[in-house]
Amino acid sequence: MNSPLREAWRDGLPIIAAYLAVSATFGVVADAAHWPLVDTLLCSALVYAGSTQFILLSAIPVMGPGPAALLGLVANLRHLAYGTAVAPDVATWGAQIQARFGFGLTDEVFALVSTRLSRSPLSPAYAVRLSAQSYAAWLVGTAVGAGLGVGLPTFLTHGVAFGVTALFVALLVGVLRGAQDGVAALTGAAIAVAMAMAGHAGLGILAGVLGGTTAGYAISRPGRSGGTCGPASPR
Repeated sequence: MNSPLREAWRDGLPIIAAYLAVSATFGVVADAAHWPLVDTLLCSALVYAGSTQFILLSAIPVMGPGPAALLGLVANLRHLAYGTAVAPDVATWGAQIQARFGFGLTDEVFALVSTRLSRSPLSPAYAVRLSAQSYAAWLVGTAVGAGLGVGLPTFLTHGVAFGVTALFVALLVGVLRGAQDGVAALTGAAIAVAMAMAGHAGLGILAGVLGGTTAGYAISRPGRSGGTCGPASPR
């Protein structure tokens, strides 16, 4: 029978490979944005959130550190749901192990853990090893990318930066499911672009997030309440 540590290594290999690639891209783009190496490494070590780290790269120059950090916090609120979902399964582990696992509970780790929980209880050794090796891969990739970025020509680093933008657009398209998601995405984009053209690019990012989610929520209400408040549909 495989040990929990060996199973964590085997199951986590796809996450490690992905994290090495994405964090290396972050390192290259951070170097192109003239971030000091220590700032780049600390961002990956302390923030450890791929989408938020790329948001900070774009938002800090136009919004300042405080508003950019607030935007990153809003983008990561989903992690509260992740913690709530696994809380009953880790309640007996002890505070130190819970903290070590919770810090590394990223989107990918949560998806893998959720799949495993559907089959069997979660081992503390497995969970901590899975989160630790993923975190290590993120740090290594960041360091490698930041180091490589120093010697890359400007046109290549700009190409990588555009590739990150294209990545987020592709991710957005991939998660669109129906009218609600479409309205939210288009509303948020329209608000952000309009404010950027008016000279408020930084504020436009936050306004786009809030406006898009509000629009998506607004059109979802009739579908949820129609059965109880509206007239009965003909059968």
